[in-house]
Amino acid sequence: MAIDLPVFPINRWDESRLAVNAIEMHTTGLSLVTTYGFRPDLWNTKPPLLIWLMSLCMSAFGASEGALRIPSALATLGSAAIVMGFTWKLTRTSFAPVAAGVVLLTTRGFVGRHSGQTADYEALLCLFVTAYSCLFFHTLHRRRPQPWQVLLAGALVAGAALTKGVAGLAPGVGLVLYLLVQRRPWRPFQSWSYSVAALMAAGLIAAFYLGREHAAPGYLHAVAANELGRYGAIVENHHNPIWYYPLLIFGAFGFSLGVFALPLLAEVRWLRGRRRAGMVFALCMAFGIMAIYTAGKTRIRWYTDPCHPFLAIGCALGLDSLRTRLQARRSPAAGTPAWERAGLWGGAAVLVLVIFIVRDVYPSIFDQRSTGRYGEVFAALHRRGLDRVEVRDDGVFNAQHDQAYAPQLQFYAVLWRGRGVRVVRRSAQAAFRPGVLTVSCDISLEPQLARLGPDLAHVPGCTAVVPTRSSPPLRSGGGGAARNAS
Repeated sequence: MAIDLPVFPINRWDESRLAVNAIEMHTTGLSLVTTYGFRPDLWNTKPPLLIWLMSLCMSAFGASEGALRIPSALATLGSAAIVMGFTWKLTRTSFAPVAAGVVLLTTRGFVGRHSGQTADYEALLCLFVTAYSCLFFHTLHRRRPQPWQVLLAGALVAGAALTKGVAGLAPGVGLVLYLLVQRRPWRPFQSWSYSVAALMAAGLIAAFYLGREHAAPGYLHAVAANELGRYGAIVENHHNPIWYYPLLIFGAFGFSLGVFALPLLAEVRWLRGRRRAGMVFALCMAFGIMAIYTAGKTRIRWYTDPCHPFLAIGCALGLDSLRTRLQARRSPAAGTPAWERAGLWGGAAVLVLVIFIVRDVYPSIFDQRSTGRYGEVFAALHRRGLDRVEVRDDGVFNAQHDQAYAPQLQFYAVLWRGRGVRVVRRSAQAAFRPGVLTVSCDISLEPQLARLGPDLAHVPGCTAVVPTRSSPPLRSGGGGAARNAS
């Protein structure tokens, strides 16, 4: 996995921050403390489990975008496998598990950007949440649950919390809701294994937080302000209405089937026995997750990603129920009329077309691709033997009040420093010298740089030139002092 393979660049929000955390830990060694700029990171206050996995993947496969994204890709496949296995145990049919897997793996909110396709927390979080929830479902329906299963579920809860803090525990509201709906809220207290599992999970979580605070004081205060504070107040200008999540998931097809999932979930009234219990469980988990985040003030698209596996389970059970009911209405001796077959196939084609347009075509029109393609530029220059680069990038303003935030550049500068490329970052306002290789992926600077000399990298959205004469400083809307990006 080389850095100059044709993969899309690191996204600015939030993948680039995690990428910097991971490559710095890869450089300095595994630690409880994640860093940004080789200083303790108190903006990204999530525990370091994913950062550890990303760092280990870079050690095993080499530092690259692909290595960073391996944990998310494997976690996505793991979640799909759990969903298919869970659905099979409920139905003992081949149709429902396949339907669940197809629906989940075609869900943009589950496999797309900021989820399974990028090095963000959501894919690993979904894996742990799906695993511990489905495991708890099986143990709660046994008179005498196997202690090892309950303890494993507790370990998975700790894994979810050590992936994304309180977000790993929030889906537990769906389990509580399911117990209340099933009128068995006392069930977890009937076996000693549940108490031991809860103590084990709490102990692992507390051990990390206390150890992290001891290693670099101030962490717990930052966690309270960042992770807990955003529940009671709007942070980073994420103003979204109270109907944001239902509209996003069903109306805007964030979930694969969009609004067409609702009649399938309504099939719960026809189900009986274990299938009905599984559907009620899926509904409680999915809508419990949506409810807990709707109650918060800060509402962001990917917060409800963990509900997608449960919606896939519910829709698969609904499809299986609908298929069974339609087969039962038809006489074994009678075939399906031609008009009915044509109507079914025509309806299915229209459904697929609507889903494709709303879910895939429409968002692609407004897709904001990352312009931080510094990795491709540095690779192209390195192949030409050019290993000293001055980058003009004033970055953006972020919630940490950094006026020149450029985490993509920070990641690629650290990465390519290990390959012998010296990257120095300067403000676009600063004067520059003739003969010094100058690079920028700020599109607004492209016309000015193009007048200084021929482009040496030929990377869309970026320019690399060696000025042959003195020229006034470049003009840019941002500002900032000169700094070394590496």
